[in-house]
Amino acid sequence: MGWIHSLFAYFDHHWPRLLALQGWRSRWVDTSGGRLHVYEVAGTGVGPPFLLVHGLGSRAADFALLVRRLRSQTTRIVVPDMPGHGWSEGDAPDPEALERILLEAQDTLLPEPGYVLGNSMGGLIAVRIALAWPDRVRALLLASPAGAPFEEQELSRLRSLFGTDTHADALSFVDRLMGPGARFRHFLALGVRARLSRPAVRTILERIDNAHLLQPGQLADLRMPVWLCWGAADRILAPNGLDYYRNALPPGEVVENPEEFGHSPFAQHVGRFSRRLRAFLASIEAAREG
Repeated sequence: MGWIHSLFAYFDHHWPRLLALQGWRSRWVDTSGGRLHVYEVAGTGVGPPFLLVHGLGSRAADFALLVRRLRSQTTRIVVPDMPGHGWSEGDAPDPEALERILLEAQDTLLPEPGYVLGNSMGGLIAVRIALAWPDRVRALLLASPAGAPFEEQELSRLRSLFGTDTHADALSFVDRLMGPGARFRHFLALGVRARLSRPAVRTILERIDNAHLLQPGQLADLRMPVWLCWGAADRILAPNGLDYYRNALPPGEVVENPEEFGHSPFAQHVGRFSRRLRAFLASIEAAREG
């Protein structure tokens, strides 16, 4: 397995250069939590910009397949690495610190109204952005978002699940994350072990509690169109998270529960995921024009 480790380390180190060949441009934004690394990708369309927010232990580059599908729909796509993730500096003791740092950079990241998409803990942060900056969020797009309150047993399960001490643990995590049949499982597992061992990830897992999650009534305050996609094959977050969002979102929001989607469908089923996403956006823009 030594050559696989070497290959992963090579690609991980040179990933920004590989993305640059596809039109991704890096820049840095100063925040109270250190410099935030941000990718910007020029679109070929005329639609509003996208802000994509990744989850705990992930990174901006994990949206690469989805970005390719969205470029024709927009003028610009902005994808930050959260503090302590990817190439960003700093650390974050809890989800609220992640949110605060991203909101500090909001004037730079999304100066005009756009679409905000978040996955997992990035979904929780996307909700916070929508609540704090409702005039900037043209639509809120959520893929298996965190934020529902946890029972202590569920929190313990998540901490254990993210504790990938062995390659077998990491393989199990990949299977839960991507759903059955993921390609390059062993290669992905190497990345999982490296990212989930980072100090920011471990600190957040140790300190998170329900005080950092959504409080009663917050989702009902959302005033923009909301699309929630929660895969039925998601084995990272408990299904009661979907029930929480379904019951707490304002009436009329679109909730989809595709059978084959796991926790990160934009990676495993990017074609089907992006088609559903684009169909939703087309419907709300048509309603605005009508």
